[in-house]
Amino acid sequence: MNEIPHTRVILVSVVCLLVIATLIYDNTSNGKLVNIQKMSKLSPLYQTDVNKSDKKRKCEDRCCNAKRHFVFIKTHKTASSTIKHMLDRYIARNNITTAKPWPEPFVGGYPGHINFKLVKKSDNEPHKHIEAINDHLRFDAQVLRQNMPSDTVYFTILREPWAQFQSSFHYYNKWAGERLKPNCLNLPNTLVKNGSVMTSTQFLHRCVKVLDRRVPWYFRAKNYQAHDLGVDPWLTDQQLIKERIQQLESSLDLVMITEYFDVSVILLKDLLCLSWNNVVYKIKKHFTYKTEELSNKNRNIFEQWNALDHALYQHFNKTLWRKVREYGEERMEKDRQKLNYLLNKTVQKTAKQHPKQHQHIISNTSIINIKEIAKTMFRYSIPETTAVKIASYMGANSGGCMSTT
Repeated sequence: MNEIPHTRVILVSVVCLLVIATLIYDNTSNGKLVNIQKMSKLSPLYQTDVNKSDKKRKCEDRCCNAKRHFVFIKTHKTASSTIKHMLDRYIARNNITTAKPWPEPFVGGYPGHINFKLVKKSDNEPHKHIEAINDHLRFDAQVLRQNMPSDTVYFTILREPWAQFQSSFHYYNKWAGERLKPNCLNLPNTLVKNGSVMTSTQFLHRCVKVLDRRVPWYFRAKNYQAHDLGVDPWLTDQQLIKERIQQLESSLDLVMITEYFDVSVILLKDLLCLSWNNVVYKIKKHFTYKTEELSNKNRNIFEQWNALDHALYQHFNKTLWRKVREYGEERMEKDRQKLNYLLNKTVQKTAKQHPKQHQHIISNTSIINIKEIAKTMFRYSIPETTAVKIASYMGANSGGCMSTT
């Protein structure tokens, strides 16, 4: 047998060593040289961190600039308070100038469409332009575009209508026995119930019979979410409803869905280009109540009564999942795992530091009544004439308080 020349053996060995060295370099430079068995046991968060050295992921996390200009149309009884408190931290950390809710928690004369003549800044620097709004307002795309920076992004959140209706009913029902409560929280329940004890379903039937535009705060029991988005709750023309929904879709950059909260938060993170630290939220739970299932007959009645909210939810539920596909389903799943890991870590840390804080908290609010506004105007540094204008504007838009006893 012929012997292989010594020089050829050396050459082959050198080539093999070069190939191995190249593979090692490629893997280590991309952060991929890890034990496969160990990786399968790592937490989702650590698996993500391992890949962070990849330039593409670095750019996803750090290359874009976080948005300073945004409007969150904070709908009612939709878990919107959790989003608000999450954004409040971001606003404070970045010294963003916001509109001051007054009377709390309303901006710009809610429940009327937002009126910038009734908007007050949250700081003492009158030369600074309002950069963000993060409280309850009634949406008006044209007015907002005229008064907010041109690169402002707009987003909101919707909830399954029957779940939202029940939450609203039980929340305002707590105040139904009072003559006057913060933000007229006794209305419209006190007038609709007329002293009776009712379930959510019974309240629905009563609303269908007696509720109309003359009842202050009637929209709390009819197409509440549509009202907050600026649509007339009594709109029934199907073609006009479709047009309003299309107008909202073109005006809003993101509509989150309460039932898919984590997915929504991740899309919001992407929209505003926030860091993970800015989207770790603490769920705000105010109270608990017994939920009711609707029969087929009552479901039909409810969907006719709240047809607008139903149409909005159906439409924007679809747009949410379209955005998920655009975001990338695999990427979304990885980010959901990371968010859940961070949330669990935060909950455990909070439980150790503050073991007694898991309580139901209802935030303090201000009474909206012309006389009460006059009493509190100096505390809010708002002139009496402006206070009267706000109260009058609210009253003209079904937002007045009245004695019910």
